[in-house]
Amino acid sequence: MQSLFIRLVSLWFLFLFFSPALFACDDASVTLVSVSGSNPTTFTIDLCLEFNGLEGSTEFSSFTFNGTGVSVSSFTPATFSTSGGDVFTGSSSGNMVEYPGPWLPLQSGATLCIPGMTFTVTGDVTSIDVIYHEDYDIFPACQTTITIPPPTCPITAVDAPDITECEGTSFPLSASVAGTPTNPVTYTWTASPAGATSFLSSTTTSNPTVSASATPGSATFTVTMDDGTCSVTDDIMVTILASTDPTCASPCEIMAQDAPNINACQNDPISLTASFTGTPANTATYSWAASPSSALSWLSSTTTSNPSVTSSTPGNATFTVTIDDGNCTVTDNIMVAILPSTDPACAVPCTGSVGFVGN
Repeated sequence: MQSLFIRLVSLWFLFLFFSPALFACDDASVTLVSVSGSNPTTFTIDLCLEFNGLEGSTEFSSFTFNGTGVSVSSFTPATFSTSGGDVFTGSSSGNMVEYPGPWLPLQSGATLCIPGMTFTVTGDVTSIDVIYHEDYDIFPACQTTITIPPPTCPITAVDAPDITECEGTSFPLSASVAGTPTNPVTYTWTASPAGATSFLSSTTTSNPTVSASATPGSATFTVTMDDGTCSVTDDIMVTILASTDPTCASPCEIMAQDAPNINACQNDPISLTASFTGTPANTATYSWAASPSSALSWLSSTTTSNPSVTSSTPGNATFTVTIDDGNCTVTDNIMVAILPSTDPACAVPCTGSVGFVGN
């Protein structure tokens, strides 16, 4: 009882006659030992509280975790005691943990250290405000702010190339990271416009497939890759070309064979021949045109590969055949000359013999 009375008198004397400048945080201290994990993150702190100095005794301390979406989920120790039997019991509320103790604690000795205090916190912590010596306003608090540097991300996004494909084609997107992830990497795909994600086979795999049903246009797909400690992103611009775009034309696999020009006699039927080499994408079709166009009347058909030609009128015409396999078209020109029947080339050769019979 006498010791308590002496302490009260001493505090009153100091309060009245000594300048606040005498107050110093010389024996109390706080040290951030380690930071581990990410959301939740565990902070390990060593705390030393001051007792029986000119500054008076610590009567409470507190820890405030600042940042975005921050909340304390657990802490240790739940309580700690002084050698004089004073108990400091911790309690948390939101982003703060407080250890209030008795007014005028009975701790003997200048300091009491509590090593290895742990605080498990969710959210993105950027700093910790620590009050580690407070005399309930008789003397000001010792307070420090511990700045938490942003974590060094162990992964970086590998830049995937932009993609241009033709309508009706399915193809994969590719996402990957460089470095050593802390945990297995998760993938989340979004798109602009947002509706473009409907063409993906999945929005949570590293290599989703873009459906062949994707309509012509452009979209930017963004993948977020997260290893549990940090996340990185990559953008892939995808352009779908209409099937009618020249870029989307398949290579032509057929080639027209050059048919020879033809001389024919008036009223004598001949055949034109259209053919090609290579492997057609589909069954080939034939279409004949003529110059002059009136010469089309000489043909027995304008849609077969080997139409016959008959003309009762001498003259010249160029016939053009177009061969189409449904993927591409090739053409060939055949010059036809119709000779008059009186032309020597059209004379019927003599196959008999002439003889004279005498008397």
